[in-house]
Amino acid sequence: MRRLTLAFCLLAGACASVHSELPSVERAALDDERLTVQRAAVEEALARDERVRRLAWPLLTANTELCEKTAPRIGVRLGDVDVVASAARGLRKSQVEALGFSDEPFILSVAPGSPAAEAGLTPLTKVLRIGNAEEDIATAADFGAQYADALKRYEDDEEDGILFTVEQDGAERQLAVVPALACDIEVVSSGANEINARATFKTITIYAGLVRALEENDDALAFVIGHEIAHVAGRHPHKGLRNAAVTGALAWAPPLIVASTAADFVAYPLARRFGAKAPPFSTLATKGIARTVGSTDFEREADYLGLYMLARAGRPTDRVPEVFQLFANVSPRSSWLQVTHPVVPERTLRLRLAAEEIAAKRAAGQELVPEGWEE
Repeated sequence: MRRLTLAFCLLAGACASVHSELPSVERAALDDERLTVQRAAVEEALARDERVRRLAWPLLTANTELCEKTAPRIGVRLGDVDVVASAARGLRKSQVEALGFSDEPFILSVAPGSPAAEAGLTPLTKVLRIGNAEEDIATAADFGAQYADALKRYEDDEEDGILFTVEQDGAERQLAVVPALACDIEVVSSGANEINARATFKTITIYAGLVRALEENDDALAFVIGHEIAHVAGRHPHKGLRNAAVTGALAWAPPLIVASTAADFVAYPLARRFGAKAPPFSTLATKGIARTVGSTDFEREADYLGLYMLARAGRPTDRVPEVFQLFANVSPRSSWLQVTHPVVPERTLRLRLAAEEIAAKRAAGQELVPEGWEE
């Protein structure tokens, strides 16, 4: 044991060190600075979610005719300490609690112009009760149950609106909210720093990296949200799953991805060493899977339909191509290599044609309905 201790001391003494005499930092000052930095990160996450909701709300309400399912909505997103920690990705729950957040749910974000905003609901408002509930809300599950019950009463014409009992400025208030019809799709922001967005069967996720990259271009970000709404409206997740089942991709695609990824680590570096110019094996495998399930055509339709959705919501379309230039800047090969999405030049040209189509319909006084979507 003594020998081990001696050996450790000798090794520690042999470690290299810096030459500068650095200023000392007090622990209390470090803790204060940490809270300042973390508070700013949370504020940025809340502002990001507010921006996504602000841009999404007009798209969800202006395009109900194009969505398969609609539902009454009020334009808010519920939050609690876990949601905030997830939005400010990398912070622990205890660190978010140190900033004043708790397990009690509250209104995380409110879409401007929504029924909730018009009724007086604001971000960080604590909701005590919803509808005719007698017990105060203690958890997110309580909030969901009370909201669902009040919404059902509204849909069944038993209530003229939804009554929210909230705490604002230290006082208890009651706010009546009359929902508006919207596409039955949930749009949320994610703390992931990926320049991307994804749509599932009913939920759209906009990643923080994309929001930051389009910080000065609301029109382009709104188009991305419209593009993802179009995926849901066009039932692309359902169709892709069905195509994968019909072609057998559900069975053979996973092992192909694993095998091609392994080949990238083993064989691809060797192939590149001898001058091979082909993309990685995993890229080629993904491209083959995409062709099998039809995802490239789904992306083309989402671009086309998404631009219509943007126009129907009253937003201009001239700055939309900037989002594809952003994708090309991040991944230059997207300008020539087609994998799961069409190449960027094709997407840009198709958008210009769609914009001309929309402009012609406006000039003729026609309703903005995408071709093939007429009843």
